Amino acid sequence: ELMFLGIHALQGKLGDPLFSEMLFFAQGIGISLGLGILGGLAVSFCYGLVTENRRLVLLVAAVIMLLGVCQVTEVPYLLTFVAMGITVANTTYHGRQLNAELDRITGLLWVVFFATHGAELDLGALQKAGVIGAGYIVLRSLGKYFGPMVPGPKGHEEPTVQRWLGLSLLSQAGVAITLSDIAAERDPSLGADLQ
Repeated sequence: ELMFLGIHALQGKLGDPLFSEMLFFAQGIGISLGLGILGGLAVSFCYGLVTENRRLVLLVAAVIMLLGVCQVTEVPYLLTFVAMGITVANTTYHGRQLNAELDRITGLLWVVFFATHGAELDLGALQKAGVIGAGYIVLRSLGKYFGPMVPGPKGHEEPTVQRWLGLSLLSQAGVAITLSDIAAERDPSLGADLQ
């Protein structure tokens, strides 16, 4: 967001004065952090009050509610959930139990995250990326996969880490896709060539 402001200021594309845009940016960050802190405090307070078989419901409800508020207020949800996680980690004594509960739904949350953003991905746009785009995807995937394997033995990493760390890093492409989607949403001219 901050880079967008700088680029748009240099290109003269700002609809409002730079100070107003910076104020709007700071307001969005503040709301996002505030929501995350409030959500984290609510989870920390309520976690010990609910019965053990309802704790997962509490966590899912908190995540869905915060995600909905972020969508309505148009603030960055990634920052909100980072703030929420930091708040929960520093305000509860139930960290291990909470992590165990989250581990039960982590896979589901990943599937939902990638399915929702993947559903908006136009595969036809990959053809327009051409040889350079295809080469980037292939080389990046190879680097992620073999990167941990090659130096792993010298770093005395466990065989399971050497084998599976590369595959786990491939999923980081989802974050890049999401960020590019947010960028095109913020400035439609960035995605105009791919439509």
